[in-house]
Amino acid sequence: MYFTFTCYLFIGIGMVLASLSVILAAGTEIWRKNIMRDGGFVEQELAGEIFNASTLTVFAQIPQLTIIGASEVFTSITGEYRVMGRGGVEGEE
Repeated sequence: MYFTFTCYLFIGIGMVLASLSVILAAGTEIWRKNIMRDGGFVEQELAGEIFNASTLTVFAQIPQLTIIGASEVFTSITGEYRVMGRGGVEGEE
């Protein structure tokens, strides 16, 4: 059986990855809020005002940023170079 990857399939994969990245971002935010609620914060002074900053490391965002980057590759690159560069998708009038 022969299967070809069409432009629309690449764009669809990119959209699914973007959705997954949003889900991971929500999970990271819930994790951060739970840490803050349980007392895992430090006080920071900025411009004479005190703010509570989470102790969650910024590296916790690496998975979501990696997935959104892959999403951009599948969606934007496919859309810009494969579809627009040829003047459309093959088989469309």
